[in-house]
Amino acid sequence: MRIAIPMAKALSGKLAVFAVSEAMEAIGGNAYIEESILPRLLRDCQVLPIWEGTTHILTLDALRAILKEGSHEALFARIRLALARAKKLDIGPVKARLASDIERLETLLKLPAELQQREARQWLEGAGRTFTLALLLENAAHPPLRKACLAAYKRLSVRPTGVMPVCHGNPAGLLDTETVLLSSAIRQD
Repeated sequence: MRIAIPMAKALSGKLAVFAVSEAMEAIGGNAYIEESILPRLLRDCQVLPIWEGTTHILTLDALRAILKEGSHEALFARIRLALARAKKLDIGPVKARLASDIERLETLLKLPAELQQREARQWLEGAGRTFTLALLLENAAHPPLRKACLAAYKRLSVRPTGVMPVCHGNPAGLLDTETVLLSSAIRQD
């Protein structure tokens, strides 16, 4: 939890701002006027990466947890557990990401402290993406969740970072995920 909490706060704060901004852009000018809920949501979302701890501070918190408590070992163990539970699915790409995250962290920890701080955010974003993808695969192992989790996995796995625009890579290859995700969201309401 010492590494997962700052990781979740840092990544969800950035993603919330991006998602609301994209929603406003999709709607256009009407989304900008105060009669819409979106300007308020954008302001509220911007509070997350500021008041919950700036992304840099949350990254330093995660780095401190790694250096003092070895919390990365628990994170990597949890990712491995998620992948073991998803063994019937194609977990190869996430296994490769995990290996890369471990290697990048080992390299990061060999750097002087000031360079560690500079490089830690990129590592945190990559490891956070790996963790998210592993949890999606783990949940996809449960039949009622399979379609939605695999659709979300497919959409997220093609983006190198959390705030990568939708059109990155092959957007036409993601068309089959839209209906699944939208129908899952409607059923939950």
